[in-house]
Amino acid sequence: MSEILFSYESRPSFVGPFTARGRSVTVYADGSVAGCGVFTRMKKETNLKNLQLAERIMQILDSHKQELEEIPELLDTRVMDGSIDTFCFGEKKITGLQLSRHETELDESPAVFKKPDVRFYVNAVLDIYDEIVDAGIEYGINLRIR
Repeated sequence: MSEILFSYESRPSFVGPFTARGRSVTVYADGSVAGCGVFTRMKKETNLKNLQLAERIMQILDSHKQELEEIPELLDTRVMDGSIDTFCFGEKKITGLQLSRHETELDESPAVFKKPDVRFYVNAVLDIYDEIVDAGIEYGINLRIR
C-alpha cells in the first residue's frame, strides 16, 4: 500500500439504525485515488492525471508545512453533534467535530476561544483542504465530499 498524501473522512458523530455511513476520499503518493460515498464506492485507480495531482498535493503540503506543524491533532470546537471530520495531510492527522469555517475578525467570542484560537486552526485546515480540492478540479478529479 502506498503512502497516504491526503485523506478526508466525514462520519456521523451519533449513529442510529437509519444513519447513513460516512464519506471519505484518499489520494496516495503513487497517484491512486479511492473514495467512498454515502451510497457509492469509488474504485481505487491510478492514471497519469492522478500522478500529476499527487505531485501537486505534495507541493501544497510542502507550502503549508510550518502551518501544519502548529495545528493541534484534535480541534475541540465544543460541538457535540453533527459529523466527526478527520483530515490527513501527509503524516499529520487532524480530527474535530463539525469543522466549519468561522469569521475570525469578530472579537465577541466565548472565553473558550482564547489564542491560539481553535477557529484559526479550523479555518487553516479548511483552507488547505480547499486548495487540494481545487487542485483535484484542475486534473478532473472531484475530491470534495463536504
